[in-house]
Amino acid sequence: MDVVGELLRSSLLTELGDDQERVDRVRAAVAAMATDLASRNRPLVPSMVIAALDERTTVDTTILDDAANYLLEVWETFRIAFAAPPVEILRAVAFAALVEAAEKDEAVMQAAWYTARTAVELVPAGRWAVTVAAAIDGWRAPVESAITARWVPVAASASLRMPGLQPTADRTIKVNTDLRDRAAKVTESGNWQTFSQQLMGQFEQIVSDLIVVSESLAAESQGRAVSDVKEFASALGSKLRETIGAQEQAVEAIELRSALLWWRQSRFSERLSLRYDELAGPADIAIAAAYDLHLMVPPLAPISVEHLLADLVASVADGPAKIRLLDLVPSAEMAVLPDSPDGATPATLVDALARPGTTTPLLAEKTEITPARAAVLLFRDLQARRLAVAPSTEEAPT
Repeated sequence: MDVVGELLRSSLLTELGDDQERVDRVRAAVAAMATDLASRNRPLVPSMVIAALDERTTVDTTILDDAANYLLEVWETFRIAFAAPPVEILRAVAFAALVEAAEKDEAVMQAAWYTARTAVELVPAGRWAVTVAAAIDGWRAPVESAITARWVPVAASASLRMPGLQPTADRTIKVNTDLRDRAAKVTESGNWQTFSQQLMGQFEQIVSDLIVVSESLAAESQGRAVSDVKEFASALGSKLRETIGAQEQAVEAIELRSALLWWRQSRFSERLSLRYDELAGPADIAIAAAYDLHLMVPPLAPISVEHLLADLVASVADGPAKIRLLDLVPSAEMAVLPDSPDGATPATLVDALARPGTTTPLLAEKTEITPARAAVLLFRDLQARRLAVAPSTEEAPT
């Protein structure tokens, strides 16, 4: 998706005017920022989603400051080209870089998908709503496909096919010998006595040559047969490994679903060795349950898992009570919350809980929400953080 082009066609980047050179500079900054976002800057994805989608984002956030630095590399005078800081242009650079990076790296797309689903519910996109919705809609199909591959694997039998064998009709073994020519010369006279005399003189050599040819053919045939068997065995081994892998994946999916259902029905935290209703209050229940689920499932989980979490928390927390999530400082026992890289802003919900006093545009400090809703929002944020880390440092769920 060409975000810059879409915004221009919708008359949403009027600050650029009709200057094609300015547009080209913005595109160059987008390309550079996207390249870094898909590699060394991946942990910034959650904050970048919020900065790009929230029309209230201010120029003093680290994300827009980063966008300004990329723009400075290709447009040294951009800061003095405008009477006021060009917030929308910087948001456009960040948003376009995010979309471009998501097209290059599926983990970036999946992390952005988690955060964007929360952002579109909690922050105003304003004039960009249609463009934002189109970008997120473009992520839906590949993310759902990845979820299906992990959670609803194809039956192992569907991938089991026996390897084929090469036809033998066109695999004649060529023999380099002059026996045919010699035989023709022996018989060309048409006289039996001459034929007998010539054959008598060459008989021993002809037999010896035939034996040599037979031995060569036997050796070649054996070599080809061994090669065919090895090729067949290798292909069969690959097919069996694929089938066993598919079967293991199916078993893992069944075990995972069984574990989630058991978790929901038991309302028990194996990590804390406590029932959730034994915790101090609704806030602790929400945080502990969200963190437990985050540890139980793979980095990418279907939306139904979030409903399972909300149902569990709602069934344990007392009545319709609401909590002020950002007033809480969760204990180390409830959850080990990751902090944002270098204090990136805008802050996410996890950032606000991990760093007391931090505010996030996702929720005002005094906003009250149900524990079930709080648990779902925290779970999404935790999943996005896991997906946004570099692959070499990604921690598997325990």
